[in-house]
Amino acid sequence: MTKPAFLITIDTEGDNLWQNHDRISTENTRFLPRFQALCEKYGFKPVYLTNYEMAVDAEYVEFARDVIARGTGEVGMHLHAWNSPPLTPLTDDDWRHKPYLIEYPAEQIRAKVDHMTKLLEDAFQTKMLSHRAGRWAFNEYYAALLLEYGYQVDCSVTPRVNWQYSPGNRKGTAVPTTGTSRRRPILSIRKISPQREPQRCWKCR
Repeated sequence: MTKPAFLITIDTEGDNLWQNHDRISTENTRFLPRFQALCEKYGFKPVYLTNYEMAVDAEYVEFARDVIARGTGEVGMHLHAWNSPPLTPLTDDDWRHKPYLIEYPAEQIRAKVDHMTKLLEDAFQTKMLSHRAGRWAFNEYYAALLLEYGYQVDCSVTPRVNWQYSPGNRKGTAVPTTGTSRRRPILSIRKISPQREPQRCWKCR
């Protein structure tokens, strides 16, 4: 019998991303080598799902390039819409409300996915294959875009967790889905416990 895989994925993002301001620090970068060394000690290859502010942080880029070069980890995409270019206001204060990517018009969703994918692939000189949506916001259009841009694995789906009551654009109507593209499925990593009841999540993450 094949043993189940054990995967380590990290939302690699700014220190204070969830505070209400327009500046994000990346001091956490300096602790990543210690974490990476621990993973390597036990034979794990972590996936650093990387947000915009980390992708433009020189220290992180140097760290992640080394991880990739040594084959001891992977970099994927993690996109938070309100601070990932191109920036187009969706609410009266996007830094406060932190709208979901799927609440933006389709052309803006595409533009953000395009920008982040190209930024990451240019920074790390490797194809982006893995993805997790910022704030778990995912729908069929988003899945189709990931397929179009060559992504193979998504870990955005959270079975039995209801994000309907989590804040975003107060006037938005977008609803996250567990659906996949009709063209072909994208591999989604998830675990479903039949004993667990759906949970309502009130926090923004």
